[in-house]
Amino acid sequence: MHMLAQNVVKDVPLANLDRWIKQTSQKLPFFNAKHAVMVGDNNQWRSYPDVLKLIEAETIGFIAGVLGLIAWVPQVAEVWFYKRHEGVSLPTIFTIITALVLWTIYGLLIDSISVIVSNLVAAVLIGIVAAGVINLRLQTS
Repeated sequence: MHMLAQNVVKDVPLANLDRWIKQTSQKLPFFNAKHAVMVGDNNQWRSYPDVLKLIEAETIGFIAGVLGLIAWVPQVAEVWFYKRHEGVSLPTIFTIITALVLWTIYGLLIDSISVIVSNLVAAVLIGIVAAGVINLRLQTS
């Protein structure tokens, strides 16, 4: 994005959009209403390049989230199918779950669906591991 555009383009409440487009068009001759699109449920408008950056960031977030979930599948199998729980630290598991819940809250605050979904699903998946470990340890004691 043009350096001047970076200083001018920002989130604008819907009520002020017409005035903002007029002011921006005067400052940036190449800017017009096609460059602004609505994003999210909070009636905020963003520049088209900013929307593309958001889409790219969310896509990368989803890919990272899926990879993080795949990493826990072998642990679920170890605990639930092979009934092995040795070496699994419950304090570590609960710390990870707490961190994932906090990341989910952060995702809600910044309105990032990839952060919300990936961390919430990971917390549930790791909670399943924790439940299996607790169940196995109760059976063996």
